[in-house]
Amino acid sequence: WEEGWAHWCRRLLLFRQHHGHVSVPQPPRRSSWGEEARLGVWAMNIRRRLPSALPTAERQLLEGLGFVWNVQERQWESLAAELCLFKQNFGHCRVPKDRAGGNGLGWWV
Repeated sequence: WEEGWAHWCRRLLLFRQHHGHVSVPQPPRRSSWGEEARLGVWAMNIRRRLPSALPTAERQLLEGLGFVWNVQERQWESLAAELCLFKQNFGHCRVPKDRAGGNGLGWWV
């Protein structure tokens, strides 16, 4: 476990250096993502555990890297905050579906 843990934490750190975050997506069923697909499966399996089920040092390491335990909740919070900014700027919440520069806010609303 320790050797595997160290390997996947190094992969997670490399992912963060490349992508700027550690929200590793779950790969599609048939994927050619290679090592990133395996990292996505590892992250998914870690997320399925309760954070309290991990040893404290491992949980703290993941959280120090910015590991997101609940991806859907984080995405909802991000889009809700973006919607608040949109309303502050435009005075309404009728976000166009084809809004440029957004992250799907128009479709989410």
